[in-house]
Amino acid sequence: MMARILALLCLLTTMVAGPGEGETENSYVLNPEDVLSISVWERPDLSRTVTVRAGGAITFPPLGDVQAAGLSPAGLARYLEERLTDLLRGPVQVTIEMVAFNSRRITVSGAVTAPGRYSFEQIPGILEALGAAGGLGATADLGRVQIFRKVGEQQTVLTVDLTDALQTGDFGSLPPLVPGDVIYVPAVGGPWGELGRAAYVIGEVARPGAYAVGTGLDLVKVLSLAGGPGPGADLEHVRIVGRDPKGKSFVAEVDVERYLEAGRSDFIVQPGDAIGVPAQRRRGTGAAWLATREILGLSRDVLNLFLISDVLTSE
Repeated sequence: MMARILALLCLLTTMVAGPGEGETENSYVLNPEDVLSISVWERPDLSRTVTVRAGGAITFPPLGDVQAAGLSPAGLARYLEERLTDLLRGPVQVTIEMVAFNSRRITVSGAVTAPGRYSFEQIPGILEALGAAGGLGATADLGRVQIFRKVGEQQTVLTVDLTDALQTGDFGSLPPLVPGDVIYVPAVGGPWGELGRAAYVIGEVARPGAYAVGTGLDLVKVLSLAGGPGPGADLEHVRIVGRDPKGKSFVAEVDVERYLEAGRSDFIVQPGDAIGVPAQRRRGTGAAWLATREILGLSRDVLNLFLISDVLTSE
């Protein structure tokens, strides 16, 4: 039985998620955030890469805004050919290729080889998503894999035991993934991982990873340890996932923006907490962090050294 599990784990390190059998790009329906490459034959001046905006449209000179969401790549290509043929008074050939399926993105973090965000033409199963992230790490805890999912305005947490599925080969009982899911694979050694006193920071920060928080550390300081928010971070909707004293999982959303000027928050990050910093949809949020660094009069590297020293001393 153990040999079977090891064989399946080895398979995970080489699996690459892709479209299902018989699927093609032209069966895919475009959605906001998808990135397309549009090529017009013998008209390189019209060829370009575009992103489907939140409202479902793309900007394609000389036609202006064109509704793309809801169409397949082939359907959009035919529509552009018709419009350009009328405009240019001659036959036109348009080819559209998918650059990124960003509307169907899954984030994989924790004890995997290559944590990150991955886009798929067809949403994969849990094992395929882990395979896209390079497979499981040597310390992965298969019994406590977690899926963080937003349903409407609510954040839910599903805990999945992959051990039984790998032993029996019955993967049909595993919950299906949906776009936007975050898969977190803890390390063995405790309910939230072997690092014991670490919290995990993922998303729009300079250095995602695990950081020692002792018996608890202020949220702003933890973000500083991770190099600070990136320029595209949405600091008004930072999410913290953890466990309450009774061991029950919870999700909290914190507006870090209002804490930055003071340089501290009233939210204490506990060992095992996971902090997710999402990307913003508009510019401007990241400026507050730069302003905070100026107020403190410290470069980010110096501030990080100070905070790390403070954490180690407190332990």
